Amino acid sequence: MKYSSQNLNKYQIACLLIIVSMCTGTEFFGSYQPVRLLLIAFFLWFLPSMFKEVKNVSRPIWAGIGIFVIWLLYGFISLQWSPDPIVGLKSELIVMSIGFTALPLFSFLIKKIENPFDYIRKLCLLCFAIMALVSLFEITTSIHFASSEPSRVIGRHDVAVPHTSTTFGNVNDYGAFLMFLFPFLLWGVLEAKTVKQKYIYFTAFLLNISFILINGNRMGLLVIIIQMLCFLLLLKDRIKKEHIKKRYIILLLLLLIAFFFAPRKYNPFYAIRYRMATVLHSSDESSNERIKMIKSGINMLKDSHGMGIGAGGFEASVLQKNPDANIINPHNLFVEIFAQYGIGILLLLCSWLAYLFYYARHNAYLSSKARTTVYAIIVSFPLIGAMPSAFLGYTFLWVFLSIVAAIAAYKLPNTQSIKI
Repeated sequence: MKYSSQNLNKYQIACLLIIVSMCTGTEFFGSYQPVRLLLIAFFLWFLPSMFKEVKNVSRPIWAGIGIFVIWLLYGFISLQWSPDPIVGLKSELIVMSIGFTALPLFSFLIKKIENPFDYIRKLCLLCFAIMALVSLFEITTSIHFASSEPSRVIGRHDVAVPHTSTTFGNVNDYGAFLMFLFPFLLWGVLEAKTVKQKYIYFTAFLLNISFILINGNRMGLLVIIIQMLCFLLLLKDRIKKEHIKKRYIILLLLLLIAFFFAPRKYNPFYAIRYRMATVLHSSDESSNERIKMIKSGINMLKDSHGMGIGAGGFEASVLQKNPDANIINPHNLFVEIFAQYGIGILLLLCSWLAYLFYYARHNAYLSSKARTTVYAIIVSFPLIGAMPSAFLGYTFLWVFLSIVAAIAAYKLPNTQSIKI
C-alpha cells in the first residue's frame, strides 16, 4: 500500500475534503453543495482505478451497489405515475444518485490509507470541531447562520430558548448529523493512544450531547442512549475488571455540580438545564404530526398496492388530499421510502443493513470497537431517520452510510487477518 506518513496522499485528501465539506450543511449553495461536487469529482477521478480493483470489492459493497441500482431504476420508472415527477427527479433521484457514488468510492479509498479507521475518526472529530465552534457562537449570541426557526419558542407562554442549527437550518436535521458523528467520537475516546487525545474526544463527546440537550431533541436523546448502550455492552467485562480512573469521576462530579448548582451568571450549562426543564412542559404537537404522517404514508402504500406513489410524490399527495395541511413532509425516512418507492425497496434496504451488521460481526479484520461503531449506527438508524422532515435528498446520509458500509466490509487483499 503506497502511503507516506509525512504527507497526505490523494486518497487521504479525498476523504478529508468530502467529510469536512459536510460542514456546509444543507442550507448553503443550494443544489451545488460542496460535498456533492466533490463526490462527483473524486468518483470520476478514481473510477479507472476502481475498475482495476473490482475483484477486491467485498460482497456487502456489491450488494449495496446492486440494491441502489435497482432503487434508482425503479425510481426513474415510478416518475411515470408520481404526482410530482419534477421534484422526484431533481430533489431525490439525481441527488440520491450522487450520494450513492459514496459507497464504491469510500470502499475504495479506505483500502488505500494506512490506519484508515484512525484517520476517519480524526476527520469526524475535525468535522465536529468546526460545527461545534459555530454551535457555541449561535448559543452564546443567538445569531444564527441559517435557521428555519430563528425565534424558536417552546411552552405555553412562547418562551424563547437557545438553539443551534449551524449550517443545516433546522435543529432536527443538525441533530441527525450529530447522531452519525456520535459513535465515531465514542470510538475515538476508547481508541485514543494518549491521555490528551482521549480528553479531546471526550470533550467532543460531551459537547455533542450538550447540543442535543440544548435543542431539546427527544429523538436525539433516545439515539444517544441506544448508541451508548452498544458501547457499554462492549465494555461490560472491562468495567467489571478495572476501576474507573479517579480523574474521570472528578470530572463528572464537577460537571454535575456546575449543571445543577452554579448560578445562571456563571453557569455555562444554564442553557442546557433550562432547555431540559422547558421541553418537559411543551406540547406534544410534533409527535402527533409525525404519527399523522406515518398513517398518511401507510395509506399511500395501500392505495398504490404496495408499489409506492412514485419518486418525490409524498408532499404532493398530502396536499391533494388536504390542501390546507400545515405539515406535508414524511418526517420519517422509512415512511419516505415505502410510501414513494414501495415495500420492496424498503425491504431491500433493510436487508442490506442487516447484512452489514452480520458481516461486521464475522469480519476478522475488525476490532470489537470498530464492530460496535457499525452496530451503534445500524441499530439506531431507524430513529435517526425519523429526525429530519425529509431525508432522502440529504447527501450526508449516504456519505455516513457508505463509511459505515466500508468499515463493516473492510478487507485487505492478500494479507493476514489483522484487527484494526
